[in-house]
Amino acid sequence: MIKAGLTLFAAAVVSTGQASNDWKPLFNGRDFEGWSFDTLDKAAPDSIWSVKDGVIHVDGAGNPNGVMRTVEAFSDYEIEVEYRWPNEPGNCGLLIHCSAPRNLNVWPKSLEVQMKAGQAGDFWLIGESIDVSPAQVARDKNGQPGRRRTKRVDDAEKPAGEWNRLRVVASGGQVDVYVNDRPVNRGWNCSVNGGAICLQAERADIEFRTIRIREVSNPWKPLFNGTDLSAFIVEDGQADYVVQDGVITGTTALPSPNTFLSTKQVYGDFELEFETKVHDQLNSGVQIRSFSKASNGRYHGPQVEIEASPGQAGYIYGEATGHGWLSPEPKSKNPAENQHSYFRNGEWNHYRIVADGPRIQTFINGRPVADLTNEDVYQTHPEGHIGLQVHSIGKKQQALHPMSVSWRNLRIREL
Repeated sequence: MIKAGLTLFAAAVVSTGQASNDWKPLFNGRDFEGWSFDTLDKAAPDSIWSVKDGVIHVDGAGNPNGVMRTVEAFSDYEIEVEYRWPNEPGNCGLLIHCSAPRNLNVWPKSLEVQMKAGQAGDFWLIGESIDVSPAQVARDKNGQPGRRRTKRVDDAEKPAGEWNRLRVVASGGQVDVYVNDRPVNRGWNCSVNGGAICLQAERADIEFRTIRIREVSNPWKPLFNGTDLSAFIVEDGQADYVVQDGVITGTTALPSPNTFLSTKQVYGDFELEFETKVHDQLNSGVQIRSFSKASNGRYHGPQVEIEASPGQAGYIYGEATGHGWLSPEPKSKNPAENQHSYFRNGEWNHYRIVADGPRIQTFINGRPVADLTNEDVYQTHPEGHIGLQVHSIGKKQQALHPMSVSWRNLRIREL
């Protein structure tokens, strides 16, 4: 039963959020302390929501739409929700940055992160806005931009009866969505960055268990402003870098050595994320903790490989350091060890790089690739620039010139 004393939502309650980055449960496993309710047709909340054995049961099928809403408001946070469809797959959503109630139907003004079966990770605009790639803007029946912003990755959901984990990181106007630990969507320039959190009851039975939140204490910062290259300089080669629609594209030049679009700023310990795609026959990479050519005649430092599958994408190479491959796998002659196919050829790929002291970890499309600890390289490269490489091309590749590599949604947070 719903805890006595909770009432239908009447007004937003402003909060400063948590005092630390520890996880804070939003559901205590027993009752609805900290939540309020709003339903259509004045339906009694306890006819829809109940708690049993640490699970919230939403009897949405056959009942009016409604929301359960946090009394507290939050900004710059990471939230996780576990949910499943106990019967038939249906429709539901996590509403973030909620403000005025009943902006649309019973839904408050907010940004919806979709849980609907088959569409988990989509954005829906409920009186707010967020920027995404143009291809993600769904059209209505008249061919005009609608309220839906489609996810980038399919097949992340589990079937009815199994638990799914939805994770949303909302910080500084950017919203990242993960379904079962796979990055499925990203938006930026959200029109609002704080508010209450709601879970929908949308005429379908659904269950929730873990609902938890934590403050983002070291928020992400864009590495690239989306419009120009004012934060970068070109090192070593003559490759051409241009910006269009929020994408940096580097294109091969003839003749030219390796070229690097290098940040002006220096970084030490950090977490870096970006998306990239590359011509199937072009080798590329992203330098980290690297130095300009004035140090030893070339731009040098650890490089995270970008190349088509099957290959060494995500492994770490010592560009102009004299060490060759730093990751051990490419040194093997066994194809089962020295290559993989996590990189999706011809598509955008999500990279995550964590550089923490001598340890460097890399992930491609949510899959762990490299986990390298190298004290020697850390001693010579404890910090440095980040550089986007366009590799030189040999005689066999010249017939394919020009070839390109692209990056978008580059962001970083220092550790």
